[in-house]
Amino acid sequence: EQLTLRETKGVYNTAGIHPWWTEDFTRAEILKLQEHIMLLVREKRLWAIGETGIDRGYPETLEFQTELFHWHRELADDFGLP
Repeated sequence: EQLTLRETKGVYNTAGIHPWWTEDFTRAEILKLQEHIMLLVREKRLWAIGETGIDRGYPETLEFQTELFHWHRELADDFGLP
């Protein structure tokens, strides 16, 4: 699927991979989402990175959640985004 964002005055876009998605999506699907998010960041179409976090209610994906959390943080740092 294609991820699109409209440019609307006064609307600020954010994108991230919620920790719950680590249970619902495959790693390949998550990788595709990461690629879309990185493209949007490079195109300066995002105001911030998120939602992100670690949800201990899903212990079976805790390691993957941690990987994604660090990826979000590094991406935000690299592009000066909150």
